[in-house]
Amino acid sequence: MNKQASMPVEQIETPFYTITVNENGTINIYDKQLQRTFRDVLLLEDVGDDGDEYDFSPLPGDEAIYNKEVKATYSLRQNSCFAYADIAYRLPVPADLDSILRFYNPAPKATTAVFQWNKPLLGVFRTNLNEELLDSLVADECGTFAVEVKPNEVQTVLVVDKQ
Repeated sequence: MNKQASMPVEQIETPFYTITVNENGTINIYDKQLQRTFRDVLLLEDVGDDGDEYDFSPLPGDEAIYNKEVKATYSLRQNSCFAYADIAYRLPVPADLDSILRFYNPAPKATTAVFQWNKPLLGVFRTNLNEELLDSLVADECGTFAVEVKPNEVQTVLVVDKQ
């Protein structure tokens, strides 16, 4: 086990990639072998979905919310064995809908996503893919809750507003 401390860096540099973070929280990845830059990786789109686990059915009149125009904060750390990026920003969420959040983790390690819901919550519930309740997650008085997703796992979470 390497006990070398990680140091803050301006960009992540490996023998194969150079990774930079953009102002909106997306990242640019320069692949040194391909000599090609992949821009705006991690660009997110949030849209309403009236479908089920088998199909996507857009809501009439719904407009997508993107992280293109947000102002992100971030920190990068790296040592000779690993690199770490912590990127945070806020996206507006429609006030009149409960939200289904789905997470998939393709990484070889567990990943934790932390959310702060800036409105009163009735509850946060882990569900199966059919959106049947399994258990509840703990949210603090500020609406902050965390979801841990194991490697190759899908987690579905229902967030219910008090409104």
